[in-house]
Amino acid sequence: MDACDRDSFFGFDPERNAALRHAMIEAQNLGLPDAAVHMAISYAAQGYEDISFAVPEKEREAATCVQNTLSV
Repeated sequence: MDACDRDSFFGFDPERNAALRHAMIEAQNLGLPDAAVHMAISYAAQGYEDISFAVPEKEREAATCVQNTLSV
C-alpha cells in the first residue's frame, strides 16, 4: 500500500509505477497470493492506508501441528 502513489493518476498502475511493480514482485517472492496483493492495491485506491489479514484457524492449527512435530 505504501508503494501506491496517491498523488499520481497512474499511482495504482504497476506498469507505470515502478515502486508498486517492485513491491508486487517482492510480495510474490515472499509467497503472498496474487489475490491478496490486488486486494491491497484496491483498498489503497479506495483511500485505506493500512490492511491486515487474519490467519484462518485451520492454517493456524496446521502450523502448530508442524511446529510440535518438528520440536519432538
